[in-house]
Amino acid sequence: MTLSMAWEGPQAHMQKNSEEYLKTITEGLLSTGIDVIDIGLCATPILYYSIRHLNADGGIMVTGSHNPPEFNGFKICIGPDTIYGEDIQELRTIMEGNHYASGEGAARQKDVTTDYQDYIFNNVKIKKGLKVIVDAGNGVGGFSLKKTSPGL
Repeated sequence: MTLSMAWEGPQAHMQKNSEEYLKTITEGLLSTGIDVIDIGLCATPILYYSIRHLNADGGIMVTGSHNPPEFNGFKICIGPDTIYGEDIQELRTIMEGNHYASGEGAARQKDVTTDYQDYIFNNVKIKKGLKVIVDAGNGVGGFSLKKTSPGL
């Protein structure tokens, strides 16, 4: 099993522990035999893209997710879909049971930002004259836009 992993940060107004949480979760997953692909700092749509592009079995985004700065959140995908409701409660029960498989997963890093940009530029057609406004004030939107905007 392989999971794609990412985090949001490190702007001062965002959660300062995101990268540390990602490292801890990665260590836990590796100890159960799950392989991890660290795609680094990115916006959530890039995580979703990476799951499909890298043929991962799921993914986790460590995020602030509109929480106060002292709290982090996690967007968890099984397959390409984010879990919620009963599925996330089932995951909680599994975690609280503290009975995990044992193994030795492999970790690697992969920057999929360029692949994601190429996919967008090759598959999204915008009519001339369309005015676009981007609010990059929260999250990593500004970080992602900085990398993407030269191709617009």
